[in-house]
Amino acid sequence: MVDHLIWLAVAAVLAGAGNAIAGGGALVSFLAMVAAGLPPSAANATNLVMLPAGFLGAVAGRGTRRTDPRPVPAGPVRPDPDRPPSAPGGEWTPLTALAGCVGTVLGACAVAFGPPTGFRAAAPWLVLAAAALIAGGPVLNGAVSRLRSARADDRRRSGRSLVPVVTPAVMLGVGGYCGYFGAAAGIIILAALGLFTRMPLHSANALKNRLALVFSTLGAVVLIGAAAPIDWVLLAVLAPGAALGGAVGVRLARFVPPDPLRWAIVALATVGAAAMLLGAGT
Repeated sequence: MVDHLIWLAVAAVLAGAGNAIAGGGALVSFLAMVAAGLPPSAANATNLVMLPAGFLGAVAGRGTRRTDPRPVPAGPVRPDPDRPPSAPGGEWTPLTALAGCVGTVLGACAVAFGPPTGFRAAAPWLVLAAAALIAGGPVLNGAVSRLRSARADDRRRSGRSLVPVVTPAVMLGVGGYCGYFGAAAGIIILAALGLFTRMPLHSANALKNRLALVFSTLGAVVLIGAAAPIDWVLLAVLAPGAALGGAVGVRLARFVPPDPLRWAIVALATVGAAAMLLGAGT
């Protein structure tokens, strides 16, 4: 038991660092708990409650990181041509944020009150889907950038934008995924913000980090309040490890290339999903 706790703590550190550097680190801790013998539904609930610790560690690590002491040259701030003054976030509105929160609550309720057998059957496919998102992250980001440029050109010509209901509907689904599984959620959130809002990429990335923290915290509160099958002993070990990994990962992100870590997580997820499928078939 002690040996399991030690290597699960190591997995939590790697998960927090993986999220900070490349994304998708939650797959590492989830698969480690399943490999240790925890039922997939309990491993998922415990993992979801652990996620805020990793995000908080990353936020703390980013806040204490040394900044460039050189002064910023003075000059006029150029406005973003794709962001009209009357709409600071494009189609991003309080309704959109509320839709994401509602989706998170619904996803977390599905984890808390859904049948464990249902999640057990879905778990390998969720792992493979998250692995595909991690593997295709750079391609997805490139596609989002091209679509943003095409949308900007279309707006300049026609002055039209998306129907206001589209973005909240998309964020409802994104929040649902964050509350139900959560692995690679940051990639999905960033893609949704890039496609369905007019905010610059750096603003979308900053909002993505805040939304990931809000969604994961909200989901954790729902799971705790609903008495979901959380392994509290493992959580007491995993949460500090995830926080430490997030804080360290933010500092290492400047020096560690994300691609090797990304592909290592994809390989681990593929093997883990295959093992789960084979185990379900025996």
